[in-house]
Amino acid sequence: ASTTMAVYVLPRYLTEFKRLHPEVRLKLESGSSERLIQRLLRGEIELAVVEAVEHLEGFLRQLFYEDELVVIVPPEHPWAKKEEIEPERLAEVPLIVREPGAMTYRVFGSALEQARLEINPVFYTDNHEVTKRLVLEGAGVGIVSNVVVRPNVKVGNLRALRIKGMELRRLFWLLYPTEAGNPAAEALRAMLAK
Repeated sequence: ASTTMAVYVLPRYLTEFKRLHPEVRLKLESGSSERLIQRLLRGEIELAVVEAVEHLEGFLRQLFYEDELVVIVPPEHPWAKKEEIEPERLAEVPLIVREPGAMTYRVFGSALEQARLEINPVFYTDNHEVTKRLVLEGAGVGIVSNVVVRPNVKVGNLRALRIKGMELRRLFWLLYPTEAGNPAAEALRAMLAK
């Protein structure tokens, strides 16, 4: 599964699956969507949850999860009481983003291009947890997937804001072979497809 899904969404599904099928051994592998698609094409894995996948011959895709990118700030930040911010405001603050090449960065970069905005990040990170930690330490304002920051928003140590007028949706797809695989993989796919 893509790292975001493997860390923040799939564990509750896999825990339930294991409860229903205690005899099945599962292996959860996380990584980039591109790498997981290649492994699926080679038959090394039977199911993948990936982002930004087009039609692949011999495979079916089904929407699994929809998320969006949000701006995160600590509760003492001047923006913390807002629900959304104007996109131009991002150029005024130290910005912390995922590294170029990461799907988060691609979605954010595409939205910036459409809005004809340029930013100058002060940090590029290789995962959302590092981004959140830097924001918590006061290093700047971060851009992360909403699902990543929900626990922090719930406990109150971070705030999540939308960026007004920007399309920042992330779609995660269940990708699997057209031909039925082993029964355990099919049972897991059926559970995830609900």
